[in-house]
Amino acid sequence: MTQAASQVTDWEGALRLLERMEADGKPADAPAYGHAVAACAKADQPTEGRALLSKLQKAGVMAEVRGYNQVMSSFARQRRWSEALGLLREMCAAGVSPTVISYNAALSACSKAGRWNEATELLGEMEAGSSKGGGSVPAPDVISYSTVISACQKASTGTMGASASAALETALELLERMRRSSKVQEPTEGAEVPKTAPVANVFTYTSAITALADAGRWEEALKTYASIPDDVEKNDAIVNAAVCAASVGGDWVTARSVLEEALLVGVTPRTSSFNMAINTAAGAQQPAAALAILRRMRTAGVRRNQLTYNAALSALEAGGRWQQALRLLRDMRRARVAPSLISYNLALGACAKAAKVSSATVSSAKVSSATVSSATVSSTKVSSATVSSTKVSPLDSSTAADAAMELLLELQQLKLQPDVTSYSLAIAALSDAGQWERLGGLLGTTQAELLQPNGFSFSAAIAACERAGEWERLLALFAGLRKAGGAVDRSLWNAALSAAACAPDAGTETGVDLALSLLGQMTEEGYAPDLLSYNALLKACERAADWDTAIETLSIMKSHKIVPDAISYTSAVGALGRAREWEKALSLWLTMLTDGISPDTLALRTLLRALSGAAQWPTALAVFDAVANSEDAHVCTTPVYEQALTACAVGAQPERAARYIEQMKCVGVDISAACYAQLASAHAAARDWRGALAVFKGLMADGLRPDAPTYQAVYSACDQAGAQEEAKALLEFAERQGLPLIAIVGEGEGDDSSSGGG
Repeated sequence: MTQAASQVTDWEGALRLLERMEADGKPADAPAYGHAVAACAKADQPTEGRALLSKLQKAGVMAEVRGYNQVMSSFARQRRWSEALGLLREMCAAGVSPTVISYNAALSACSKAGRWNEATELLGEMEAGSSKGGGSVPAPDVISYSTVISACQKASTGTMGASASAALETALELLERMRRSSKVQEPTEGAEVPKTAPVANVFTYTSAITALADAGRWEEALKTYASIPDDVEKNDAIVNAAVCAASVGGDWVTARSVLEEALLVGVTPRTSSFNMAINTAAGAQQPAAALAILRRMRTAGVRRNQLTYNAALSALEAGGRWQQALRLLRDMRRARVAPSLISYNLALGACAKAAKVSSATVSSAKVSSATVSSATVSSTKVSSATVSSTKVSPLDSSTAADAAMELLLELQQLKLQPDVTSYSLAIAALSDAGQWERLGGLLGTTQAELLQPNGFSFSAAIAACERAGEWERLLALFAGLRKAGGAVDRSLWNAALSAAACAPDAGTETGVDLALSLLGQMTEEGYAPDLLSYNALLKACERAADWDTAIETLSIMKSHKIVPDAISYTSAVGALGRAREWEKALSLWLTMLTDGISPDTLALRTLLRALSGAAQWPTALAVFDAVANSEDAHVCTTPVYEQALTACAVGAQPERAARYIEQMKCVGVDISAACYAQLASAHAAARDWRGALAVFKGLMADGLRPDAPTYQAVYSACDQAGAQEEAKALLEFAERQGLPLIAIVGEGEGDDSSSGGG
């Protein structure tokens, strides 16, 4: 019955059967308990299985070694390494001789948990015990060594400094011992040349190559791959590890070569391997190579997916190769891979970049607002069929702008809803091609078919022009629309006001002056400014640090019965903050709360930035604590905590900063790398280099990738305190992660610091 329960993984049923057995006066029976132990192990209930083994031992019944192995394997799956090791010791104490499978299960637990030191010690115990003879401790096999190398690989990735280096070097030393074993010749008569380790296999090499690649030592990883003996049969996993190493180094040539060599020896690489190689070629701006790898993937019969094609499209997008991008979209459908919105947006991006290059070389592409005809701007409703008056195949189009318009139509026909990116890229292509007439038609199409309010598509044009710094063209187009009697409503006025708010100063006229002028014209033409209108003006005030106009605007809004919202107050507080008027900014914040306006994330962050910038960190932290402990605590998101931690850094308050980090964990707010950077800066400001270093280790433990400011803060703390060894280890770790030393120590200091000169 217990065997039946084990077969269906009914561990609870197996335990109830043992209880019945005991109640009926039956003595403990090794087979029955063995099946119950197996049921617990299969169900990943190792604690229950361990208790059964202990019960057998107390009853004086010898348990089977298989039961111990099964429970240890269950502990390993749950990464409970210490309990797996404890069970191994209990096994020996109970007089059950462990086998190599027993030790390998314990090694696996250590490996999965990244406990490379414990794994290495256990391997040493196996080597020492087997060398003494007697058979009480089994000799390690190739799985034992491969598992320890895998443990070292995980540790070298998840730690830093000396520990990471030691783990990696241990893995390489073990691999070298195994490689030497394969070269040991047959002993001559009367002499013994024992093998110190089993011969390395494909799994061993895979772990070692992965460890080197993860540590940034991609060249060594590729050398290790190239040195694999011919008698070690390669598989798709080791090919994937080698391609990954080449990708880390941006070496698309080697990545491609590895794939070709694998195919020659009959190994079919994974789809992900080809995808990495294509991405690497794309990152190196080698679109021809990316397409060649894609073609080889097709001839090799390897399945392609959306990621494959999108990687190739990104290579074409970067180079503005719109014609090849369009052909690739057709190839996707022939391969029965449905293009996604991302695929089309990449093709649209290629069209936009091609149009931009063309406009840079053709002076006639620049047009003024006078070229906008009244016939074009007055047509507010244009169907998708009339976006292009003549149906043109993208492959035959004379310009990238024509192709961009065709792609938009194709998106709609395929029921793939174009997003802001799609329209922005198409508008950018038309803008750079100087086709302002068609741009007006596209604005009309988006209004008639998809988007409400009708100012949305015009806002997309604003976004495109802002990215290109073409705000004058944008405002000129808006002026042309008004002159031609086009559909200019409040939403378009507000869009123009937003553009004015983001415009750089022109001579003596600032963005505030331009926004005020547009606001006056808007009122004269019968459009009463609304909340969005005034918020655009306030945004201009914030950019110009014009706090007088900001305060006056808030007063005007209230006189016109327009209630300022959190955005209004945020911009006004920002204007005061930029002008270093922190007392007025704080007063305005209190007014906002008095008016019943709940603070939002941006408002709170803006105030904290203003206070921190004025060195008023105690006030900043008091405001933050008040909100964090109120019913509005939900606005204390990651960016707000970052600003509060900045205040802690300004005031050299590491203990308080640490409390905020713990508070974030308790309330479930994501902790960003910037949070750790500010915490480290707080320790550095307090001249606590050990605390700064501990912050760095905590960041790594949380799975975050440290950024340059974090490295800089920790390095500065160590360097100023004379902790040169720690500073050097930090720089070495940064180098392995591919971070330029100049980003940490500044120009001209990297050589001295990295060499320990201080």
